[in-house]
Amino acid sequence: DCSDHEFRGRKRPCLLYQLKQCSAPCMKLISPDSYRISLDAALDFFRGNHEASLAKLREEMEECSRREEFEHAAVLRDYLQTLETLLQASGQKNAELSSRLRNFDVLSYYQGEQEVDMALYMVRGGLLLGHKVFHFSLTECRDEVEAEIVRLLFSYYEMTKDSMPHAVYTPFSPPSLSLFREAMALGKKKEIKVAKITKGVSSLAKLTREYAWEHQRFRTSRRELLRLGLLKIKEMLHLGDNPSLIECFDVAIFQGSSPTAASVVFKDGLPLKGAYRHYHLESRPEGNNDVAMMEEVFKRRIARGSLPHLFVVDGGRAQVNGALRVLAEKNVSVPVVGLAKAKTRGPNKKQEERLIIPGRKNPYPLKQHRGLLFIMTSLRDEAHRFSRRLHHKQESKRHFASWIDEVHGVGPKTKKRILEKLDVPLSEMAQMPAEFLARKFRIRTSTAQRIIRTAQDKLEE
Repeated sequence: DCSDHEFRGRKRPCLLYQLKQCSAPCMKLISPDSYRISLDAALDFFRGNHEASLAKLREEMEECSRREEFEHAAVLRDYLQTLETLLQASGQKNAELSSRLRNFDVLSYYQGEQEVDMALYMVRGGLLLGHKVFHFSLTECRDEVEAEIVRLLFSYYEMTKDSMPHAVYTPFSPPSLSLFREAMALGKKKEIKVAKITKGVSSLAKLTREYAWEHQRFRTSRRELLRLGLLKIKEMLHLGDNPSLIECFDVAIFQGSSPTAASVVFKDGLPLKGAYRHYHLESRPEGNNDVAMMEEVFKRRIARGSLPHLFVVDGGRAQVNGALRVLAEKNVSVPVVGLAKAKTRGPNKKQEERLIIPGRKNPYPLKQHRGLLFIMTSLRDEAHRFSRRLHHKQESKRHFASWIDEVHGVGPKTKKRILEKLDVPLSEMAQMPAEFLARKFRIRTSTAQRIIRTAQDKLEE
């Protein structure tokens, strides 16, 4: 499940390792030879060598039983049952395909008013292995639409590292089909047959085209929601243009300590993650003072310059007024709105999203405008997610520092080194192998064992 970036940057095994669904090659907890054996078995299965793969799994399960490793044998048994169910279901779904067709791709596309969406369904070993989707704007076409699709499809087959089909079935007209055949013959994939969609794959071709249409419909409907939402903000705040750059703030507090804030930025309704920021705030003797903390965040944000077209705060009128006071002090004229929840009246009380707009007596119920609701809740949810990321890391370090002094053999220097590298909660640390913890924190294995025992004791308290 890891991307190359995640694999290279990982500092500890992920949850899949704890669930025994991954061997954690990223942390070298499995030898290269053992990993290669597992990888080859998985590849064999997806290449269509199902019986050989299942036979290896059965053999490993029986060997575990002979060694009386019954728990591991039970896990392998469950894997076998899952794979056999998958094979049976996939065989039923593809029963309409000709028995001679085992490894092939089916391409279909849908041309809308402004864009073209392509879908590629892949069958390997008689099983529907997966699909890929591509899209491009009609304004980007250098030639006719089918000629552009041929160019993109040829580039995909030349560059992909996926297993290759024996044939590719397309809906192309005779000239485009001939062009694609010539391109493939000149390229690296000469052995791939290029053909018109036949009766044997017609049902799958229909499904492929429907998927291309659905992919375009979903994307364009989302884009339309964003456009309408930005237009509504412009109208409500009497702006000259749509606020293409919006910044949202969230303040997070845990029992009056470790106060933090986060800001996320959306450009044209989409996340601009390079502009996200975390803030460590002052701990106040009075505890939770959302307004004071919001004012602190805005003072620091204004000092950085390069302001957005609109500020959004996760809070009510008090937080909005606090932000406005700071902007007035700094002579900054960027509009601010707040996003808050309120209980509806009546017997069926429920939470309702409302927009706090300065100068407007009653908050605006966001349910009245789907586009505005979509943008604002997306901003708020992303701010919450990003805020929790720093908050959890900071709380883990604070909590860890409070009990690490109880561990024999951990002095000030070791404690500082551990805190610098700490990025896991107590519950995960208590389950980690001592050898891994020793490598991670550059400490002795015996010290790592004492840390794990202390962590386990703390969880039982």
